[in-house]
Amino acid sequence: MSDQPAMLPEGVLAAVRSARDLLDQGVPLYELPRRLILAYETVYPTMCDAFYRLGHAAAWRDEQAALRHIWGNPPTADSAFAAALYAIMRFSGDSDSAVGCVERYAYGAALAAHIIKTLE
Repeated sequence: MSDQPAMLPEGVLAAVRSARDLLDQGVPLYELPRRLILAYETVYPTMCDAFYRLGHAAAWRDEQAALRHIWGNPPTADSAFAAALYAIMRFSGDSDSAVGCVERYAYGAALAAHIIKTLE
């Protein structure tokens, strides 16, 4: 997966790095979407839209419906990041299950899986 970061648009890559920094500072995982929205809303509004969709779907019991909602249409690298955060929150501490969660949905699974591995 070493070539995966090149596939991420610069804005998403910057947000992934910010998320990693926030986690390293001890910010709880559930707080990441809000913090990232505050930091990137004016610069990357489409990514923040995906984070808002994550907020809507985070507590849904139907994983497939939640991921479809988060991915949006058409799926983008921005929504792959939000889907990765959803999977990490759903399977906290179990990156293999989180990767499996996003890989069940073909949309941007490779990008989302890479983001999960970066954040875990």
